[in-house]
Amino acid sequence: MLNATKMKLIVLIASIVSGLSSCNKVTYHIPVEGEKYGGGIVLHIFQPHEKGYIAGETHGVIVAEKDLHGLRTFGLIGVDLTGLTSSDIGYGKSNTEAIIAAYPDSASAAKFCSELKINYYDDWYLPSINELNLIFEKRQSLGTFSTDYTSHYWASTAYDDANYSGAFSRFFNTAAICVKDRNEPFHIRPVRYF
Repeated sequence: MLNATKMKLIVLIASIVSGLSSCNKVTYHIPVEGEKYGGGIVLHIFQPHEKGYIAGETHGVIVAEKDLHGLRTFGLIGVDLTGLTSSDIGYGKSNTEAIIAAYPDSASAAKFCSELKINYYDDWYLPSINELNLIFEKRQSLGTFSTDYTSHYWASTAYDDANYSGAFSRFFNTAAICVKDRNEPFHIRPVRYF
């Protein structure tokens, strides 16, 4: 038969064990589009058909809250980048890495993005053209963008054919998607993945 002291001890031990088990529960924050997170603003959550999607996990694209200071050229003028870049969502990082790997000594917009440190994060990239299109589509919730005559923004998607080497850009003043000469100075809004 248990006396009152032993009963109190058993109840105390049971409550401690119960409390410990609740301490082991970890909750994770799942970011949503438009939220400040990971050094910028969540632009997009990867979908099953996109590079970067992992079933059962949440990953996506974060866009910097501001344009980089000053205008930059794409760089790599006259250099053939055929097959190195993609226009798809989830390819800004691999485009940037491919451009830098192929031409490590260049002063490209891609290399400039890869060397950034914004809000303690140092894994920024030049967005692919479809990532840049998402930025344009959601720009009202992403801060201020240039809308004057210099409101072109570079993408990491190159364009090369037999007669011309350019790169894709988006004109935020008129919504035009353009292929422009790589020596033209445009704005940059970097992205990173989480």
